Amino acid sequence: MKKVYNVVNKINKFDVESLKEVAMNDGHINSLHKLAFKEIHNHITQFITDSVKDYKEREVDGETWEDEQQFFGRVICGLPGHAKTTSLGVIAKRLIKEGNTPLLIAFKTNRDMDDFNKDILNFCEIKGLKDKVLLVNESNFKRVKSEIKNYQIVLISARRFFDLQLGYGSYKTFDQYYSEEESYKRTVIIDEMPEFRDCETFKGGDKDNYTNWVEAYAEYVNTNEQPTKKEEKKVWGKPKPENKEEEQIIVSKQDLWSAQNTIEFAFNCLNTEYIDNAKDSVPIGNLKKYIENSPTYNTFIKVMKKFETLEQVRSDHKKRMKWFMQLLDNEQEDKNVGVLNKDDKYLSVLCSKYINYLSKGNVLILDGTAKEVENIYNANGFEVVECKNYHDYANRLHIHHHEINTNKNNRGSEKTIEMISNDIKWINGRLGVQNKEMFPLVMKSDVEAFRKTGVISSDMYRKFYAGIKSDDDESTSISLMNAVGTNCIGDKAVMAMAGLPIRHASFYKLHAIAMFDTGINVSTFDSFDEEYKTQKKNEIVWFIDNRVQQIYESLFIADFSQIMHRINIRNLSLSSRVDIILYTRKKGWVDRIVKYFGVPDKHYSFQKVVDVEKFTEECTAIMKKVKEFIKKSKKKELFAHDIVLDEKKSAFRSWFRRSWDMVIQEETASGKTETLIPDMVKREIILDIMDKQKLMIEINEKQERIFKLK
Repeated sequence: MKKVYNVVNKINKFDVESLKEVAMNDGHINSLHKLAFKEIHNHITQFITDSVKDYKEREVDGETWEDEQQFFGRVICGLPGHAKTTSLGVIAKRLIKEGNTPLLIAFKTNRDMDDFNKDILNFCEIKGLKDKVLLVNESNFKRVKSEIKNYQIVLISARRFFDLQLGYGSYKTFDQYYSEEESYKRTVIIDEMPEFRDCETFKGGDKDNYTNWVEAYAEYVNTNEQPTKKEEKKVWGKPKPENKEEEQIIVSKQDLWSAQNTIEFAFNCLNTEYIDNAKDSVPIGNLKKYIENSPTYNTFIKVMKKFETLEQVRSDHKKRMKWFMQLLDNEQEDKNVGVLNKDDKYLSVLCSKYINYLSKGNVLILDGTAKEVENIYNANGFEVVECKNYHDYANRLHIHHHEINTNKNNRGSEKTIEMISNDIKWINGRLGVQNKEMFPLVMKSDVEAFRKTGVISSDMYRKFYAGIKSDDDESTSISLMNAVGTNCIGDKAVMAMAGLPIRHASFYKLHAIAMFDTGINVSTFDSFDEEYKTQKKNEIVWFIDNRVQQIYESLFIADFSQIMHRINIRNLSLSSRVDIILYTRKKGWVDRIVKYFGVPDKHYSFQKVVDVEKFTEECTAIMKKVKEFIKKSKKKELFAHDIVLDEKKSAFRSWFRRSWDMVIQEETASGKTETLIPDMVKREIILDIMDKQKLMIEINEKQERIFKLK
């Protein structure tokens, strides 16, 4: 039988009946933005057509898929809400219905993969089609491994695809689809930006970080000198190799301890040698020189050889061992492996390189924020195709900057969380009238604290936060550092972000090393510049080298955009208002966000977060004095400058002025300027306390405030 790849044709018009054919209901169809759907659909079909054509040409030229080759990659940049995943589902169903072209689809989150799988299975059941789609995960991999080749559409996690690129597992298992005695190479589609970095950080100041992978390997080592056959099977999981030399590698507990200490010694020597260069990035790559003459070196090498035989160790620990061995004995003397750099208070070793995702097949990535990180995609050989943006930010999006220090040292403090919580409750009290519910987006580490303050309700915790293991856990719900691809809050119109999605500096440094190699200076200003620490807290600039700074800025905007589009701003069929409250003191970033998304001045507001408890106490004490002063005064109506509460005659007037309004000072070309902005929180507290003290404020014809007793 002649081998035929089928392709899906582009669509020239929005055909409702054809969408119903692929099991889409009226509600889903009506919610689609017709032009956005058509454009995304046609870009995906074009890529699949190009990929199939490329595979055919390679087969005609006699190429096989055994050796690594260079294929092509493309990224479709359609913003969140533009029906990327919906379009992919429609196309997958049509491919299943019409022929043999196979896909390997990788998903960022398990939830998205499960939802996609259910949709395709539902379609297959309606059409009476069997064995067309297979979801592969940790729980079923061993059971379905031999059957993967028989399914046209195979779904895996982005993490598994990442591991396959690094050689942890066989890509051949997923590469081809067998139908009617013919094999068809799969086109790969990845939903959301994948992890491009093969990287590791050996963090100073934490000796366990240097050797945690050793402890992980040690769990699988039988330290008995002569293990029985039964023990061999239990520990190694397969017969001993025939190689006699390898068969005789016996490791004791003392050997493991010695190897661990040897590794720690190598890093300590490295740190000691370069401690005076703490301000700079230092390319490094030969740790062997510190330990090769040590009496424990041969024991260390024996343990490493033993580790190489242990296949059941997790891939992340294998990766750490791989990078350490490269740092230990770099074969290319003129090529450094890592960068020694100040990370927080300590020197750390950063190792990073980009993964070649295009060595095994043609890859399409669906990423709504690809334009922001086009530099990273281009560096990895991907072409970015930008789709039209149909979002109406200018009319819908409102940004509110609520100023408070939420950097990494302050964000999780009890006082900061209390102040943010009180501020959110104050806002929620006004949203209730509008029947809106604010969604608080917080760091995973702060979830419990916000539960205690009542900002995260029990129902909200159960739906969105329960089960999160870490801020980077892509398998679970949502947090300030992990909102990519999560549509579970798509009905929310108000979101409070308890900080900005600024990651640890090493995240951006590792991208820079992968892109520009180990010669790049990845140091930050605040690592050692005291002037920066005290005078530039609101500045966007963080990294000394502008190339690293550009990576930081582009990744930040991409992260923020992903978070912003999780709420109902993503719904193109709506025209209603959306509010985002940003708790940060980094005005520079807020200004950048407002400008980037075209938010007009009338949709931007600024408010300093008030320590409600402290200000209420202060205001109560002052208003009690004001009441007594007015009672004793001959005048029963007083201006603020008439009220004297202590030796400083203007003290009350000054206090009231800075409490009733926020005074915003800015540097301009002509000098300092002051702008008064109503402080709505403090005003409400003042009026409430005055009411309790039987005081009131009236405004006369000249707009002057008059204080009097009720």
